[in-house]
Amino acid sequence: MAMYALNVRSYQLSPDGCALRVSRQNLHRALRLIGRSVVLYRPRDEDEDGYYGFATIANVEVDRHANEFIWLELGGTTHFSKVVSLDELLGAVHVNDMPFHTYSKGVRLISPYEEGRLSEISHVKDALGFHEEQRVENASSDIPERWSFRKTLLRHRLLRAEMLTLYGPACVFTELLYTSLSGKLFETQVGHLVAREYRGPDIIQNVLPMSGTANWHWDHGLISLTNPGKILVSSRATRASQKLFKAGKQIRFADSKFWPHTEYLEWHRDNIFEKGRQPGLTWSRSPTSVSAA
Repeated sequence: MAMYALNVRSYQLSPDGCALRVSRQNLHRALRLIGRSVVLYRPRDEDEDGYYGFATIANVEVDRHANEFIWLELGGTTHFSKVVSLDELLGAVHVNDMPFHTYSKGVRLISPYEEGRLSEISHVKDALGFHEEQRVENASSDIPERWSFRKTLLRHRLLRAEMLTLYGPACVFTELLYTSLSGKLFETQVGHLVAREYRGPDIIQNVLPMSGTANWHWDHGLISLTNPGKILVSSRATRASQKLFKAGKQIRFADSKFWPHTEYLEWHRDNIFEKGRQPGLTWSRSPTSVSAA
């Protein structure tokens, strides 16, 4: 399996050192690397420059303050006992554009030569062995090993990143935002208008950012939307739900070309709103044409 490296600059690290801020250009590659180990590298303008450890990319999130950046959450970081400088790795005469430089991307594929040389250094091998033990111990059970499932997850993560870029991370229904202690991770979910259990499509016109609570209310038919985007609340919703979701309130849709398709909103109103979950249904383009799964 190919080895990748992160270009770690001190000003890009979060104060706790558990997240790295890089350009959004790295989004697709970073999402593919969630759950995988990467080598950590400090460029020449940093103290103790060179390869200095391993980490796992635990998660990737859009920077809510600047859409042109993303945050990489680092898990299970393991440091080498000694930094491996480029001179040590490549020799006195090396090609300057092989390692990271000022304009390099934050996530880079390591050349076969670099990978081979790193694997020959005893304290690097020791650190990798210890890091892999930690990674396997702490591995999230929702990171599947089979590539077909990984492709599905990647598509979902890309859709989530696109959604958060268009709408921001707050729930569109409540305008509430719940973050991790670091403020880098969001509770916000990809809320499908036609849920995936009914084979709703994974496209931007079928999703809205929802809190876990809003997503649950949507999936159970307690809330819905008119085509122009006004909130509907079930007459049988509890007083607490009616207080949280304001009937008649206009939500903010994204640019018109990403506007939720009316067919998805109408399908939800016809089949889920005021009725609840409907196991066995399958979405179809005609709102009245619903077949058994």
